[in-house]
Amino acid sequence: MKKLTTLFALIALFTLLVACAAPSTPAPAPTDAPKPTDVAKAPSQPLPTAAPTALPRGGDYKIANTSDAPTLHIYKQTDTASSAYTGRMFTGALWRYNPETLDPEPAMAKAWKLSNDNKTITFTLNDTKWSDGKPVTAFDYEWTFVQAMKPDNKWPYRSDPERNVVSYKAIDDKTLEVTIKESKPLPVLLDKVDFITPLPKHVWEKYDWNDPTKNPEIMMPTVGNGMFTMKEWKRDNFATFVRNDNYYRGATNIESVTYRIVPNTSVSLQMLLAGEVDAAAMSSNDFEKAKASDLLRLYEWEPAAASWQYIGFNLRRAPGNDVEFRRAVSHAIPRDLIADKVYNKLAKPTYSTFPPTSPVYNPNVAKYDYDMKKAADALDKAGYKLDASGKRLGKDGKPMKLKFLHNTPSPAREKTAVITQDQFKQLGIEVEIVALEWAAFLNTIKKDPYDWDLDALGWSVGIEPSGIRDIWSESTIPDLNSVGYINKKQEALWDQGEKEFDPAKRKLIYQEIQQILADDAPYIFLVYNTGYSFYNKRLNVNSPTRVGVGYDFHKWFINPTGK
Repeated sequence: MKKLTTLFALIALFTLLVACAAPSTPAPAPTDAPKPTDVAKAPSQPLPTAAPTALPRGGDYKIANTSDAPTLHIYKQTDTASSAYTGRMFTGALWRYNPETLDPEPAMAKAWKLSNDNKTITFTLNDTKWSDGKPVTAFDYEWTFVQAMKPDNKWPYRSDPERNVVSYKAIDDKTLEVTIKESKPLPVLLDKVDFITPLPKHVWEKYDWNDPTKNPEIMMPTVGNGMFTMKEWKRDNFATFVRNDNYYRGATNIESVTYRIVPNTSVSLQMLLAGEVDAAAMSSNDFEKAKASDLLRLYEWEPAAASWQYIGFNLRRAPGNDVEFRRAVSHAIPRDLIADKVYNKLAKPTYSTFPPTSPVYNPNVAKYDYDMKKAADALDKAGYKLDASGKRLGKDGKPMKLKFLHNTPSPAREKTAVITQDQFKQLGIEVEIVALEWAAFLNTIKKDPYDWDLDALGWSVGIEPSGIRDIWSESTIPDLNSVGYINKKQEALWDQGEKEFDPAKRKLIYQEIQQILADDAPYIFLVYNTGYSFYNKRLNVNSPTRVGVGYDFHKWFINPTGK
């Protein structure tokens, strides 16, 4: 699960794709994951010449963000701003995908051994330290696991490990044994056991896990094991992190990272173009402006773990609880127009929970291509008739009026809502658009009385397909499965996919899941984002691969010449 969170955090932390990037959820890489050949594009402008033997150290990497973090508690967060901050301060991945080959390779663990029954992995940890100099041990992992898995502690992502994992057991300081309930193929097993970001037991065990008034570490962590530690945080203004010299892969070349919180992407773009920041949240509509800047360098790639956007139906009430209605209006959404005009040709149409970049993508699912006549005819057939004035009537005989929610600031989702409003109007359906600040938006879609009909959101999938199951699970309603979708057959197929050792059979299982989801249409799948990011030329980053440029951030450096 952490692999999707980790990959998405890389997008949120380092690549700053588009301002409308979705909050993250867990997902991870199939046994038949493709190797990157020529899919990663070279930067649109020449890279700097080879870095000097002794890389420049120092400098403040500045980022403009349109939202601040609600919490710095790793096991309470569900948003990208929070994961961006905690991702600077904490690390825990026992292994990672090699940026070039996508093969598993050591991270916090230097080696692992699989049991004969494919149920237990024993990890040997690297010699790593907390920022206060104390060692990171297997007991930190075990203690954090126990706390996270307590139902009363309400970790939003607990359902998947609860379903799969038996125990995290510290054999000694450097030996961690993780056991799962059923045998699984190695790619799934590696992914399922690697979901804990350890907290420093010697600091946290004396505090309350849930209450920030009783635990100062929740909102201002003092000890971490990531690349940076927090220096200063003024809410809704800025947050500054300074280099942690104890980081296990080597202290970063960059001295500090500062997030500037700004009201919208227009402001962040202005700051980027003026050289006030090195990277910024920006709208895809501003792509050409950024590309034309002499201050910026563009990087592009085809992501192995792509993010995608959707319109969700509230399945708890009419008309969203009617599959015929959902299928009918899905024909009213022009995905090509959204890809071209809303995302400035930096996204492509998609029709599935896995984007076409996924090796398990099913190209044969129901696609609901744009066809207004088909949409109108299907509504008529489903019993949603027009009255004499041209208004579409619901099953209760009253003119239909739907409430469409989107978060702000998010120009892309705002435009998607306006397009939907116009398209539905042509069908005789009135749509009221409600824009809410992020926290209020989440509160509205996830809590009673669930007063909404449509929303605009997105997800990011990982390389291992089993990791995205939680957004389709009944057990994660409403935290991740905010639309309230329930289908027991597709949940059973997710279970099968996690247990199947034959790569070809696994692929067929995931393709059947996609067929069910397309038929049930709990979402209108819209577009998936291609990978790109802009940075000030003074910043020297990694060459792009299928995981972007955010990997190995400790090797980045700021060129003192500014070029």
